[in-house]
Amino acid sequence: MSGNFETPMARRTNGQSCIESSGSNSTTLATLTKIRDAWIRDFTTKKLELILKFYAPDAVFLQPTGERISGSVALRTLFQTIMATFNSDITLHSQNFETSGDLAYDSGDFRESLLTIATGAKIKSTGSYIIIFKRQSNGGWQIVQHVWTGIPLPAGIEAGMPTYDVVSIKPNRSGSGRNSISENSDSFSATNISLKSLLVNAYDVRDYLISGLTGWANSDRFDVNAKIVEVDTDALKKLTDEQRNAMLQQMLADRFHMKVHLQTEVLPIYEMIVAKGGPKITAVEPIGPDPDADRNSDFKGMSRGNMRVSNTELTAHDVPLDNLAYALSGRLSRTVVDKTGLKGKFDLSLTWSPDDESAAASDSSAPSLFTALQEQLGLRLQPAKGPVETLVVDHVEIPSEN
Repeated sequence: MSGNFETPMARRTNGQSCIESSGSNSTTLATLTKIRDAWIRDFTTKKLELILKFYAPDAVFLQPTGERISGSVALRTLFQTIMATFNSDITLHSQNFETSGDLAYDSGDFRESLLTIATGAKIKSTGSYIIIFKRQSNGGWQIVQHVWTGIPLPAGIEAGMPTYDVVSIKPNRSGSGRNSISENSDSFSATNISLKSLLVNAYDVRDYLISGLTGWANSDRFDVNAKIVEVDTDALKKLTDEQRNAMLQQMLADRFHMKVHLQTEVLPIYEMIVAKGGPKITAVEPIGPDPDADRNSDFKGMSRGNMRVSNTELTAHDVPLDNLAYALSGRLSRTVVDKTGLKGKFDLSLTWSPDDESAAASDSSAPSLFTALQEQLGLRLQPAKGPVETLVVDHVEIPSEN
């Protein structure tokens, strides 16, 4: 780990290690900075017992996957697993450090490089972090909540992944409202595409959860053509969706000089719950190899696990309700979380009226999406607030055309 880190002076109270503070704001910030730096040192050198002493007994650790780890026993298991699996190198850049009474908040971004001990594979990531400290009864500070959000860095391609060798990006000033994207095993092309749409494809994020694009970056359109010159067919076939996304991320970083990070925010959401009267859907029982056997005709021609959304109609065959929540998120431009508690997979058919009033007038019998969901599926959307992962663009430049 590069850099020098001061060793915090700790005193032991009831078997716990807390960092002392004189009470003044500047001293408190200096003390908490020492805690953070000591955490980095002990994490990268795999000092498990020292790491655990920085956390309160009921501390919560929220991983990039969204998994919530709580309590000393669970934290011990988490860090034991990480230390046994990886050698880590991590850099934290604090962007905001605040205190409020007995609480203190440190937030910023990080870069991490993991070396898998068993295989030698390298994993690089970047993202944001939030550490919440609480002053304990003995006057010292411990971590009570640790939020870690990360995304794969394009630098992960260093492990031998292919990159686009030839990339052409040109402005499109046609003024056309039509655009297209085409992706093959060895190439990527887009016509009249916005930068936001490129980010949607590269980071698999909804467009309404992207922020930081202003001016030209929010309005200009481009024609993009990227190609791999030396094609290794076998290697390309083995690429995962995440690895293909990383290739696009690399292209954006190289040509747009783009820097981004993930940030978890508390935003308005919808919780999808069972409506009064109960659900009007039934879980699909596993059947034989014929996915259309004994099915309602609405689902003929659709393979298992597929969903089709066309204008104001949604049809899905043998899918979990998480898929429905995701589709509704796109239609409503607000994250929908499945809170129904209904397990299994379902056949779904939903029809609603357009949002546009003039279009809706042509079929006044169709209900709104909210009403249709309740009447046809026995489900309801209730407004709420919850943590949502967003993509923040920190820096971007107009690309050269070559």
